[in-house]
Amino acid sequence: MNVVLIGYRCSGKTVTGRELAGRLGRPFVDTDARVVCEAGASVEDMVREDGWERFRELESRVIRCVAGRDGLVISTGGGAVLREENIRVLRANGWLVWLDAGPRTLVRRMADDEEHADQRPAFGVGDPLSETAGALRERVPMYRKAADLRVDTDGLTPSETAARILTSIPR
Repeated sequence: MNVVLIGYRCSGKTVTGRELAGRLGRPFVDTDARVVCEAGASVEDMVREDGWERFRELESRVIRCVAGRDGLVISTGGGAVLREENIRVLRANGWLVWLDAGPRTLVRRMADDEEHADQRPAFGVGDPLSETAGALRERVPMYRKAADLRVDTDGLTPSETAARILTSIPR
């Protein structure tokens, strides 16, 4: 069984996933990193050149590939829940953990992480807080429906988040 982290961008999926994988002694897979590697371009470049739909197609292909393996900790892209097929494939051999955080926390984390800014292109032309709040209104019901566990990461370190997940993993 895989442990699959879902949630909005900057909710802590990648850093928590690495921490969790280390504690469990499992391989870690970041689906966004795999998409970037396969495409040979940043998410921002892919979206600018080919649009979000093309990115989502490649993301779904990567998810199908990694979900078929066993014993992984998988960090998904924030929009992976937008396609029901992704959740179905991940759920077939995975336990899904929703890392949740409020819009102000997410925007602050995005601003603090300039190194990965090209992996988080804007969805529109609004300010980051409005854009994030709007996307969350759409996605929170999807995260809620998909998740076996929800962890509020507001105010938690990745280590604390991983510890909370570890106490709940089904044996």
